[in-house]
Amino acid sequence: MGSEVLTGVSAIQLKEAERTQQRKANSVETLLTLHFKEPGSLTVGQLAKIAHCLPAEQGSEIRRKLSEAGETFWIEWQKFRCGVTNEGDPTPSDEPNFYHVVDLLPVIPQFAHFAVSGMRERQKNNKANVTVLDLMGGTAPIAKHLAKRVNIAEYVLIDGNPRIEKEAKRQLEALSIPSSQVIVHDLSEGLPPSLSERMDQAKRNNGNTQTELLVVSNWGLTYLTGKDFLRVMNECFDPNFNNGIPTTVAFNMLTDGGFDPEVLEQHFKREIVPKHILTGKFKALKRAKVSVPEIKRFGRQVREVVPIWYPSEIKDLLEQDNFTVDQVNSSLLWGQSTAVRVTGKK
Repeated sequence: MGSEVLTGVSAIQLKEAERTQQRKANSVETLLTLHFKEPGSLTVGQLAKIAHCLPAEQGSEIRRKLSEAGETFWIEWQKFRCGVTNEGDPTPSDEPNFYHVVDLLPVIPQFAHFAVSGMRERQKNNKANVTVLDLMGGTAPIAKHLAKRVNIAEYVLIDGNPRIEKEAKRQLEALSIPSSQVIVHDLSEGLPPSLSERMDQAKRNNGNTQTELLVVSNWGLTYLTGKDFLRVMNECFDPNFNNGIPTTVAFNMLTDGGFDPEVLEQHFKREIVPKHILTGKFKALKRAKVSVPEIKRFGRQVREVVPIWYPSEIKDLLEQDNFTVDQVNSSLLWGQSTAVRVTGKK
């Protein structure tokens, strides 16, 4: 018994040591050193992570490369990751699909609960209306979970992929939210200027009813460079944009820059499969099983074309720019996903 326990502890310690080493190898400091010692050795995603530390001209060139590589990557993966075809229709149900797995996991409801924490009590007391701004929102998978928790008067989704527009609109219309809009826009250029008018209109529509702005992003916002990420964050809290509406920003990111297949597989077998067998979701489980290998392949490739930030680094970026980080929750999806909530600037 004792040797088994020691072996278990050693395995956990070894795993944590590997994660620590991975974070160090992909840290801004390490990548900067490599960039200058071995020019050309970094991937586009790694270059994007250090772009804010380099001269403006180099940073602009890296952002251009990131945009080009990202466009190619998301076109290749959109059927699987976004669940839509080139024509904007839903991916056939018998084909691998990211959400065949994710919809069986607790992570999106967990993040939705985290995002609205605090708002629900205020809504109970003041009956405030919430305007949701969903950044890099894809086909709006989080919308139904937010709608169960707060009174949404307006929902604005922004994504850079034009092929998600039709399905995202369909999903939002099915929720009967009083007002919704899908805007195709690349967030590396900041928030769309037209949003300021939209926020002003939302405030007028609510009249004397208190209005709050909830900005959410589920596994998207931290795909930006540090400079672009901070630009979007600053614009969210800029009174010229939000018209003085009380604002909360909540975003979700992968804790270690990617899913750990072993952790997910263990919990999937122990918790998810038995739960859905009991509810008779045999087809859903079969579809998920087909999609798991593609999730692993996607996870390996996405690291090449986006900056892999870690929660501690994002928290440092925010606090160095005087944002108020209200809460960090790294327990989502069995520790695989970390949610961060920001409530303003000092």
